[in-house]
This record gives sequence, C-alpha cells and structure tokens, in this order.
Amino acid sequence: MNISKSNLSDLNAVLTLTLAKEDVEPNVAKALKDYRKKAVIDGFRPGKVPEGLINKMYRKPILLDEINKMVSESLNKYLTDENIQIIGEPIPYAQGQKNIDFDKDTNFEFSFEIGYYPTTEIAVSEKDKIDYHKIKIDDAVLDNYIEGFAKRYGKYSDAEVIEGSEMIKADVIKCDKNGVITENDIVSNDVTLSLDVVKDEESISAFKAKKVGDDVVVNLMKAYPNNYEVAHILKVKHDEVDAIDPYFLVRIKSISTFAKAKLDTDLYNAVFGEEVTTEEQFKTKVKEMIEGDYNRESDYKFMLDYKDYYLSKANVKFSRDFMERWLMFTNEEKLTKEQVDKEYPAFEKGLQWQVIKAKFIKDGDLKVEEQDVNAFALKVARQQFKQYGLYNITDEQLGSYVERMLAKQEDVRRMIDSVVEEKLTLWIKDQVKLNTKEHSMEDFNKLFEESK
Repeated sequence: MNISKSNLSDLNAVLTLTLAKEDVEPNVAKALKDYRKKAVIDGFRPGKVPEGLINKMYRKPILLDEINKMVSESLNKYLTDENIQIIGEPIPYAQGQKNIDFDKDTNFEFSFEIGYYPTTEIAVSEKDKIDYHKIKIDDAVLDNYIEGFAKRYGKYSDAEVIEGSEMIKADVIKCDKNGVITENDIVSNDVTLSLDVVKDEESISAFKAKKVGDDVVVNLMKAYPNNYEVAHILKVKHDEVDAIDPYFLVRIKSISTFAKAKLDTDLYNAVFGEEVTTEEQFKTKVKEMIEGDYNRESDYKFMLDYKDYYLSKANVKFSRDFMERWLMFTNEEKLTKEQVDKEYPAFEKGLQWQVIKAKFIKDGDLKVEEQDVNAFALKVARQQFKQYGLYNITDEQLGSYVERMLAKQEDVRRMIDSVVEEKLTLWIKDQVKLNTKEHSMEDFNKLFEESK
C-alpha cells in the first residue's frame, strides 16, 4: 500500500493510492471462506459448496468490496497521520484515474481529490467596533403589553342586549330578503358568531339592541366577506358558498360580552405568581419581560452584523472548482452545474463563516456542558409555554416536558448549536467595542429590510 500527494494549488491536491493485489488477497480469501460456510445453493448442503463455485460466483464482488474498505481506511489513516485537515471528504479524481482490470491487474491505482481546510488569522479584539441595536421600551410599548395581558385574562359574561361587539350563539336559518323561512333549506344550529369581526355597518346596525329570542335578517356574505368564515357558520364547503343566496335569519339564543381583566392581584398572580402584589411591581416585571424579549431580538441582529463584519475582514479561500465538483458528487439530488453556479456564493459564505466561527470558539475556549443544554432546553420550554399564556410555570412543572425534548438526539444537536451561538455572541459582545444605537420597534424592523 502506497499513498502520494500532489498539490494542484494551495487550496486542493490529489492523493494517489496504489494497492497491490497481494495486499488485499488475504482479506478476500477470508471473506470467501466465511461466505462458503453460510452459502445456501440448490444441490449442495450448507457449508459444502465447492470452493471453485464460490470463487466463480462471488470473488469479484467480494474483491471490490474489500478494496473499497482498504482504500477508505487507508485514506483516513493517511490524512490523520499527516495531520491534513480537509473540507468534506475525498472525491474521485477523474483526470488522474487509470483504467483498472480487476481480473488481470496486479496493482490497483486510485486517484482522489481533496480540498484543504482553510485557516485564518482573524481575531476578535477591542479594536473591532460593531453596531449594537437596542429597542426602546417607551410607555406605549409597556401599555400595549399590559393591555395584551388584560385581554388574555379577560372573561365573557352574559349580556341582555347587543351593543355591537358581543359574542352570540344562534341558529342560522336560510330565508329570503324579507326573513321568510323556506322549507328544506340550510339550517345551522348552535353557531357561535363574533360580532366584533363584522365590518359591514348595515349588518352591525341590524344586530344592535337585539335580545335573546330575537330574530335578525342579515346578508351573511356582506357581514362576513371571507368565504371560509361563512362556510364555517353554515357548515358547508367553502367552494359552495358563492352558489348560496346570501340572506339568513339569525335566531339569537345567548349573548356574551367580553370584559378585560382589571389591574389587580388576580391578574398579577395569573401572570407572574403570588410574588407580585402591587401595580408598580407588575409593571416592573412586565418591563423586565419586554427587555428579555427585546434583548434576544437585539442579540440576533448583532449576530448577523458581526458575521458580516468578520466575513468582510477574513481572507478565507476555497478552490471553487473543487468545491463545485464536491457538491455535485456528494449531493443526493444530483445538482446540475447551473444549480451549483447559482447556489455556490451562499454555500461558500456559509463555509467561510464555519471556518471563522471554529477559530473564535477555540480562541474563546467556548465549551458546551451538559448543564448548558439542560438550561437552554428549560428556557425553550418556558418560551413555548408563554405562547399559550402560561407565564408563571415552575421549573418542576416543566421537568417532564424538558425530558421529552432531551430524549430526541436531533433536538439535542440543534440545542447544542444554539448554545454555541449564544456563548459566541456573548463572548464577542464582551471583546469588541459596541456602538450602541436605540430604535423604536418599527425602525428596528426596518434594519432587516435594509440589509436584504
């Protein structure tokens, strides 16, 4: 077995591996012997098939299989022994590959192309000045959040008269323009209607001052111009709505009105638990929560910015010719040359960042411990429960949910990547000089549009 290396450029090389037939023959002989013991062929007892027949039937595929194994193992050992860092894995080098006759040749020669893993000397320092965009929390933002909590924890109660934004339960019955019910037509019982979403003023006026037991004739298509909503009310398919005459009689069975929660201990406890007892404490906790949400947004924008900053400074190069061949060879979807040309710039940028990121992780001695992943999983779980309005759930209550998250290896790998990103972002924030800028949420969102 012999391996030689020839550089094609500073960025890629060809490995030529020569394998003597005598090197692989012992492995082939052993494999044939093992196969003979297990072979089941008509006319022969198990383990008694003649060697010549086994050899004739299976020698070549076994030879090819053993050669592939030895070539793969030898390449990996060579790269490890010589401390050669490569991108991806070696791919066949068509220009250097000789024709091989596996029946007659006594030596087998294979050529593989490799791309060197690039290095970079770029470093993070206090000389680096990077913008950090913060979102201002003004009174309007705080009030909107509190208003959201008041609505989320509000309640419906029975009402006697419709004023225009109530929720009603009713039977919806097909009728003509004058409210005359026709037999054997559409009837939809116990339908819940939200008057708050009705935008047609004429329809709203028709409901106002009505009580339980009253009938209202409405043009459903005007009241609810979305066919999906009308279909839901009438319990029909949405593509059937256009063919239905629009007038219906709505027979009111109950009226409910919504009242937002008051700013009192009931609301404070529902959101944050019993440690919040005053309006001042509640507003302070809400502001802290907003800051946490906004800081995540700011850190995400900062991550995008420092990526672009260091990508522009670093000189990380790849052999484009090799990388395109590698992409086409390894991609299961069999990308065309045109597709690779189109997608390569984004692919190369991603690889360049991986090289830079690996350097920074090493420089910062950033490690991910088990407790880091557990803490991140707990944080993710808490955020998910917040989406359902559960803000004061305890770590103990989240325990079983977190365990299920950590049982999936794919989820764990994603969490490890996220923890690395968090640690890297925090480390870079500590090392560089931040040029802090404050924006309203509207202006902050515009920053993403400007960077496209």
